Amino acid sequence: MKIFSFLKSIDEALFRKCDEWRNSEQFQRFHNQIIVLDPPIRELLQLGFFAVILLLPIITLLIILFFNLSIKSSIGHKEDILQEVNALYSLNSVIEQYRPFLFTSEQVSSEADLQNTLTQNQNLQPLSSKIQFTSLIQNALGQKYSVFEAAVNLNGISTQQFSQLMELLYQKYKVRLTSVSLNRDRKQKLLSGQLNFKFYSASY
Repeated sequence: MKIFSFLKSIDEALFRKCDEWRNSEQFQRFHNQIIVLDPPIRELLQLGFFAVILLLPIITLLIILFFNLSIKSSIGHKEDILQEVNALYSLNSVIEQYRPFLFTSEQVSSEADLQNTLTQNQNLQPLSSKIQFTSLIQNALGQKYSVFEAAVNLNGISTQQFSQLMELLYQKYKVRLTSVSLNRDRKQKLLSGQLNFKFYSASY
């Protein structure tokens, strides 16, 4: 109903303008120029004139609808962006809440830093030769976060010492094991093999 009302107002405005134009001097000149033309050409011009008058409201409506759809599309795109921004803020707040359980506060730049962690622990310091960190790779996750991938070789440690090592690595670095390859000597009951793990850090 709103569309028909809108078209009616356009029609009324067009016909009002047509009436004003028919009473103007420009129309009289136009009419005098057409009247001298051959009847077929005159009829063709008149037909074209009326066709323009009839189609103009529809063309105007299509243009308005096109711009309306473009504006809605632009608004929808902006709303999607706002939703993504809000989602990122929510994610950051969740990360901040669980930061002590997810990220290490230790400064790490090489395997030597990990190795020094053992020497500072009374229980594991004597095992420095049996526990060797062999690699450390750092990858940036955006501007604030980094992920570290590391490997450690074990050469004959007890189950209790292994538990102490894992507890230390978790407390210091919040590590997550990615692969475990261990063998146990049945006679001496000692563990040997390799652990691969990763941990995360955040900088502000």
